Amino acid sequence: MKKSFAKLLAGVIVSFTLTWQAWATEKVTVFAAASLTNALDEISIQYKQEKKR
Repeated sequence: MKKSFAKLLAGVIVSFTLTWQAWATEKVTVFAAASLTNALDEISIQYKQEKKR
């Protein structure tokens, strides 16, 4: 009985997670930094300042 309930619960959870995206009313767009230019520029400035000391 416990095993069948666990299987049923697992099936419900899997079904819910697979269909969750279809229920979403709003799409979420995630932007990630593709350039490290700003970060490297800041590191360069800090390095030059520390090197002068």
